[in-house]
Amino acid sequence: MLVIAQRQQSIVSAQSALDATELGAQVGTRNIVEVLLARENLYRALRFYADARFDYVIDSLILKQVVGILTPQDVLDLNEWLTDTQ
Repeated sequence: MLVIAQRQQSIVSAQSALDATELGAQVGTRNIVEVLLARENLYRALRFYADARFDYVIDSLILKQVVGILTPQDVLDLNEWLTDTQ
């Protein structure tokens, strides 16, 4: 879960950087290339966040399956977690 929280924070940081770069472009201190790079960084952060969530889900389910404690309630709990965190 720590990796997910870190990835979530990187989205906030990338969004702030994009906002600042876009503002800089509006006043003439930044150019469109810098804006595009900042936008690319935001989308990269979003992708890494989605990847971290996916890895957490798969790893949790595999671990429970291997140990032999996977239940239908686990899937319901997972569904609730995914719904709440969107």
